[in-house]
Amino acid sequence: MSRAPRPDDLYRLRVATEPRLSPDGAFAVVTLKTVAPGLDGYRQAIWLVPVHGSREPRRLTLGVGQDHAARFSPDGRTLAFLSDRGPLLERDAQEVRDRQDGRVRVPAASGIPKDPADASQVYLLPLDGGEARRLTDLPRGVDAFEWSPDGSRLVVVSASLVPTREADARRRGTDADRAASLPPESDYRFIDRLDYMLTGKGFTYDRVPHLWLVDAETGVASRLTDGPVADREPAWSPDGRRVLFAMHTEDNTDLYTVTVPGWQL
Repeated sequence: MSRAPRPDDLYRLRVATEPRLSPDGAFAVVTLKTVAPGLDGYRQAIWLVPVHGSREPRRLTLGVGQDHAARFSPDGRTLAFLSDRGPLLERDAQEVRDRQDGRVRVPAASGIPKDPADASQVYLLPLDGGEARRLTDLPRGVDAFEWSPDGSRLVVVSASLVPTREADARRRGTDADRAASLPPESDYRFIDRLDYMLTGKGFTYDRVPHLWLVDAETGVASRLTDGPVADREPAWSPDGRRVLFAMHTEDNTDLYTVTVPGWQL
């Protein structure tokens, strides 16, 4: 570089992460992270890259929020990825309807869930053309997923307790019928764990992720694991009959090892 770096150089950075090869090895998908100065944060979009450089890379998603963790289906015809686009696009669509009706609407985050973790879901994008459609609608979002070998199901990681938002509202006592008769929710928290929150995510002690099976066509989800400790990093057996995953088996695991990027405490 012919000059000293400046703070605004950050806006020009394009960071490619999470590469995945297509089943035939001809393409790769990457997550491209960029800076969104107006939002004081980052955006992520998914790009399709020919492995042999025969064509220019092609942008697959808008990246209005966080599109990431792309995975090719086993037949290579569909791309699944995680995105928080739902609330953002729904807000934009409402603003369009408001303009068409002649109403003035103040731009706000009212269309975005109060809890950001609720926003991340699995989307499916046909690679031969068409819009991405949302597959999952788990109440507490999805953290990770993997295709089954035959492409008929996905195993997903989610802290959801029940499969639908309506059931989740009833379980938490936040559905409209019950909420009218209940006092406001207390902000009191009793915490007795060291590993109780993460930067950017907030409190996590009451969000224990477990595995769910999701039908790749209908999106119907069923819980696969349960318990007081987290289940992560699922992987299918080649015959699709088993799912391997990682979990802590010791008590008080947060007393032993905490791993953060670049450090182990």
